[in-house]
Amino acid sequence: MIRSSFISLLLLAMPSAAPAIGVVRIQADVTVEGGQISLGAISMVDGLSETQKQQLAGIQLGPAAAPAQMRVFSGQALRRRAAELDGSPVLDIADEIRVHTAYRETDPEYLKARLGDAIRHRMPWPPGAVTLSNWRVPERFAVPVRAQRLVVVFRPGEDFLGRVTVRMRLIDPAKQSHPGVERAASVEIGVRLPVAVVGRRVRRGE
Repeated sequence: MIRSSFISLLLLAMPSAAPAIGVVRIQADVTVEGGQISLGAISMVDGLSETQKQQLAGIQLGPAAAPAQMRVFSGQALRRRAAELDGSPVLDIADEIRVHTAYRETDPEYLKARLGDAIRHRMPWPPGAVTLSNWRVPERFAVPVRAQRLVVVFRPGEDFLGRVTVRMRLIDPAKQSHPGVERAASVEIGVRLPVAVVGRRVRRGE
């Protein structure tokens, strides 16, 4: 009985384990893909609860830079924002954070092929009667990683004769209303159609 009481007293005297402390880390160089920057998108976290992670993701820092560009944030300002989290996590944040926007580069040959497909689909001429020449498509340029859909916009009333100029728009399929990245392109269309020729003079109405 005395031994059991002694063990109980020892257990009560032992200090309880310290609660886990979450850590929020933000390195000096971070890359994002979306059009908006949240504190959660640029952070590495350890030991945070799901509620804390959601709070972190909900702290918005504004729009991302253009593809292949970056925005610069003050580490002190981000520490103040992260300190709003419940539980007071440890903040390991660089003094200056450069948030780069992820991007991919377009392929001019891909743009050329898609423009040709769009013209053949819309033009009133049979494919065998048309030649496409003097292409003017953009050189490689940066677009958002998620801008995977290409839309070809023709001029109103386009007759598909001579030089046809279009707008080629790359957009994020999940954000149809977003303007995306747009460039101009054009191509010369030559049309040769068979013409019926009679072998003798004909009267009107004949």
